[in-house]
Amino acid sequence: MVTREARKAEIATLRQEVNVRLAQLQDEDTKQVETERAELERRLLAPPDISVTATASDRIARDASYRDALERARGAKEGPRLLEMFRDAERFGDSIMAKACMAVALDRGEIPVLDAWLETHPNDEPKLQRLFDLTSAKAITTRSFAVAAVFQSV
Repeated sequence: MVTREARKAEIATLRQEVNVRLAQLQDEDTKQVETERAELERRLLAPPDISVTATASDRIARDASYRDALERARGAKEGPRLLEMFRDAERFGDSIMAKACMAVALDRGEIPVLDAWLETHPNDEPKLQRLFDLTSAKAITTRSFAVAAVFQSV
């Protein structure tokens, strides 16, 4: 028959092994989500494409314009103002400002702007939805691991 002390020691060993494995799984999950998220962000949030015949100075100017547009979009108060900026950019063909508004809306979780983006860029829907899901999944996974850690300490 196993003594009570031996059972406690075995439980402590198992708990430690579970903690180590949980930490490994959490790290693997976090790395996988971050890698996929970073790739989707590069695809969706990069400055708008320009002509293949564009010069290096054209690309530099586009990048500077995009950074400026991002700052202006970030300066917009949450809510209707960002959507107005987006709609104006779309109306006047300012793809740089429109993309900057979409990027800021994604960061802030402003669904009306994202919906407006998808109205004119329907091919982006799967990527945008996956990026949104990954951002939400990361929070859920982190909480799930935290809850598991609480249960195992009981």
